[in-house]
Amino acid sequence: MLALDVVEDILLSLDVEDLLRCTSVCKSWYSLISKPYFVKLHLKFIRNKEEKNNKQLGNRRIYLASNIHNIEGSSNGLVCISSIENYQICLTNPSTREFRILQDPIILPNSNNARCYGFGYDSFADDYKLVMAINQGRYDGTLVQIL
Repeated sequence: MLALDVVEDILLSLDVEDLLRCTSVCKSWYSLISKPYFVKLHLKFIRNKEEKNNKQLGNRRIYLASNIHNIEGSSNGLVCISSIENYQICLTNPSTREFRILQDPIILPNSNNARCYGFGYDSFADDYKLVMAINQGRYDGTLVQIL
């Protein structure tokens, strides 16, 4: 049987698609690959690998429903997508094909208001937060909501 650190080193070197396939090999691999510290190590490893090879991202696709969507921004593999028609906001990781539809914003912009999104990192919770800012006009100021 291989030592755990040897297995970890081998798994770290895999692409995300192959890594996801490895989660079905056994419970210990699934547990290892699912741990937040492993995800961070893998992201760091892939970044270093891409910097050394200077390669482009390759063929990554985001499949959307028939509604009109905007890609608002990205951070560490997460992509923020908003629907123009119903203000629905979705976070997705195209590499893992995971997505999460966020709660409806408390502050709903109208078509005249400019809005923007940004990512923040909560180091205490070890989680990303999405910040939405809406310019309410010259005299009303800007409203900010953390989603």
